Amino acid sequence: MLNISGYRTAYDEDLTDDSRMISVNSCGHYRLVTMPLYHTVRERGRKDYQLLYMARGAGNFVIKGRSCRIAEGQMVLYRPHEPQDYQYARSETPELYWLHFSGCGAEKLVKEAGFGPEGVCFVGDAPEVAGLFNKIILELQLKREDFYELCGLYAAELFILISRCAKKEVAGPRLRSREVEDAVRYFHHHFGESISVQDYAKEIGVTPCWFIRNFKAHTGHTPQAYLTGIRLNAAKELLATSLFNIGEIAALTGYPNQLYFSRLFKKQEGMTPSEYRLGKLK
Repeated sequence: MLNISGYRTAYDEDLTDDSRMISVNSCGHYRLVTMPLYHTVRERGRKDYQLLYMARGAGNFVIKGRSCRIAEGQMVLYRPHEPQDYQYARSETPELYWLHFSGCGAEKLVKEAGFGPEGVCFVGDAPEVAGLFNKIILELQLKREDFYELCGLYAAELFILISRCAKKEVAGPRLRSREVEDAVRYFHHHFGESISVQDYAKEIGVTPCWFIRNFKAHTGHTPQAYLTGIRLNAAKELLATSLFNIGEIAALTGYPNQLYFSRLFKKQEGMTPSEYRLGKLK
């Protein structure tokens, strides 16, 4: 089993610290490599809270005496002294993050993050959440100056992110951030070509309306507006630094129709491409 973990003390002690809003005892990241099955049972639980994030794969958990299937993107919270029983098999390629914590504000934080009595929350594929787990692990491993305080700040940020991700998922289906990042990368690399937002959406297997709505939810702009911004920024760079004529610059930035390009440029920038170039040459 691959186990990358860090502890507040020399090893995993079942500690509590209510002097702070949230106090981190330990944090880790593991996945099964050779072990066929991993099973954890704590009949009396722990003194502290335990948060588990199923970043990949799936597993079987017993929560409040009821068997639950926890799939990729879900989180499980065990409160202090709550019995713990969970297992996962290598065949399901599980990859988990875990956090043990306490604190005078811990219960308030978990409730605000969306964990009800059942202790299950869905955040989806959230690289930023995994990133915070990794930051906490590193601080616990290195134990640099003020690491304990910084771990608490990272943990508080983690619960804010959990709440944000959970609210987005409840609001309805959305593109995963990875898919939006892929679209942004594609637009930046191919802005000089003819790009149909509708065709791109169909190629990645979603409807154009869904793609447009969810792209805007992630970036604050529609795909077309985002692409236009890339093209006009490239055009301004060429106008200021190259000897290409206006028609050539229009074509290089994805606008084979020079008249349309000039009208769009003036609408967005308040001046024609020629006026912009003259202003940069002064």
